[in-house]
Amino acid sequence: LLDGEVGRTVAERARRFRYGRSEMQIHLALSEPPRWDGDERLGQTAVIHLTPGLDGVSRAVNEAERGLLPAEATVVVGQPLTIDPSRAPAGAGVLWIQLQELPWHVKGDATGELDPGEGTWTEELRERYADRIQARIARHVPNLESALRKRVTLSPADLQAANVNLHHGDPYSGALA
Repeated sequence: LLDGEVGRTVAERARRFRYGRSEMQIHLALSEPPRWDGDERLGQTAVIHLTPGLDGVSRAVNEAERGLLPAEATVVVGQPLTIDPSRAPAGAGVLWIQLQELPWHVKGDATGELDPGEGTWTEELRERYADRIQARIARHVPNLESALRKRVTLSPADLQAANVNLHHGDPYSGALA
């Protein structure tokens, strides 16, 4: 967009532009609604954040900024059926999960469990990290594994391939800082 003559102020601002962190999405089709442990109201909540709190969010962001897969990412769990029950067959469940604290180039895993290989988002890395997140959700949703019909996972590379505006899997097309 800036190929022609632009003013000095615009050119300066463009040079300072930076993209945000990468994101991953996990979509789950369930044979029944998720049954959350602890409080039945969670089943009627449109968006739930699984996090150990502010320190956990800070740690996950720090790990991602250093190129590591966060040991305990902030997991955003969307429950679209709480708003629009027609988005799945009667009696079924749907969850969409966002992980917005991921590196584009993976230097390592904060837990040391996953091998990042060359640092690119491969199918293997994508699915193993999704396994970690699914297991974490299952600790709060006891019927998750038994109700799971299908999982579709989109890594930052998949998101960029699907939409050029999601550069490096940045869902906001620019840092929000």
